[in-house]
Amino acid sequence: MVTYSSVVVIALYVITTLFISYLVNKRSSSSGDFSTGGKQFGWFTAGVSILATYISAMTFVGMPGWVYRSGLEAMSVHLNYPIVIFFTVVFFVPVFYKLGLTSIYEYLEHRFGVVARTINSVVFIVVQCISAGVILYAVALILVQVLPIGIFEAIIYISLFTALYTYSGGFRL
Repeated sequence: MVTYSSVVVIALYVITTLFISYLVNKRSSSSGDFSTGGKQFGWFTAGVSILATYISAMTFVGMPGWVYRSGLEAMSVHLNYPIVIFFTVVFFVPVFYKLGLTSIYEYLEHRFGVVARTINSVVFIVVQCISAGVILYAVALILVQVLPIGIFEAIIYISLFTALYTYSGGFRL
């Protein structure tokens, strides 16, 4: 059921998010700072960032239903996150920092050559495009429940908001 308060809450959320993004990003930074955070963060902050990146909106939208339908064994899929994050931060991040690399793809090129980097980059882009489409559709399904719009309009609005948010720089603290 769509109510006036739903529209107001969503509009306030969008405006507040864009305004905070603008305030946080008034200071300028280099493009290298975007992928490395200016190398000013420690291992714990890097771990939390990796965890937040690893867990998508689909986890929050889909996991409760999956656990309800399949039982708690479905949740065991996500119990490995802290272990994976720990090993990533302890073993991989220091190597990247030491070598001055900003991504796994740079390391692949450094270690195995440009072909390995290219193949892995292409596979990653294809997987991310599919994943982004599924996530966009799932969020649009939620939005059509609280706003008087269709699924196509919801996808357009979410895409426009995401593009505007990304263009404004997102959140960089």
